[in-house]
Amino acid sequence: MKLVECFPNFSEGRRRDVIDAIVAEACSRNVRVLDVEFDADHNRPVLTFVGAPDAVGLAREFAKQYASRFNVPVFLYEEAAARPDRRNLADVRKGEFEGLRDEIGKKPDRSPDFGE
Repeated sequence: MKLVECFPNFSEGRRRDVIDAIVAEACSRNVRVLDVEFDADHNRPVLTFVGAPDAVGLAREFAKQYASRFNVPVFLYEEAAARPDRRNLADVRKGEFEGLRDEIGKKPDRSPDFGE
């Protein structure tokens, strides 16, 4: 059986209830969670999980549901990017969180892929 390893980053490294909800959502997708690392200083946990290709090739579906459920903006990047200018994570992170926050709704190229 083929397995795919994923390690998405989320911009929420301090609220345990949100992190637990992220892990629970991953577990509901028929994948095995290998590790969760918390980085409160950078407000970013990294979740590592593996699963069959059809169980983990769901970045866009997950992003849409996550944005809707938690009312947060979601930006896709790298292999899941919906736009060519977001293939590189550094381009998505340009200006860091505060810069991105200030540009959402003002610059069309900074609009999230899902969410407000």
